[in-house]
Amino acid sequence: MPLQQDVIDRLLIAKDLLNTIRFVPTVRPDRITLARHILTAHDTADLAIAGIARHLNKLPQGQQVYLMDYFPKIKECHPTEEVPGRDYFAQLNRVRNDIKHHGIFPDMQQWHRVAERTYEYI
Repeated sequence: MPLQQDVIDRLLIAKDLLNTIRFVPTVRPDRITLARHILTAHDTADLAIAGIARHLNKLPQGQQVYLMDYFPKIKECHPTEEVPGRDYFAQLNRVRNDIKHHGIFPDMQQWHRVAERTYEYI
């Protein structure tokens, strides 16, 4: 099945967003930069995973759909296999929620490559 234009657009936007942070020449970004990278990576993942779900005709129902809502629907395509990257994106989602809702900053050592890892999974 050929990709629909809206799916292509989502993937291109996701790639562009990630490219703005992916090649930042900082081995250890400060905590504000790292938080921005995590928020950007999460938004990027949301765009890309939504595009994948759309392509597979497996969009979750509801007015508000969150990143982790896509994975059970995508898994329906291959019920015996885990969706690649699901655990990573669950961690990214938790870290993003900690930043956004609680003001808790992530471990820099664990998350300094968030852009590269997100790009690899997408």
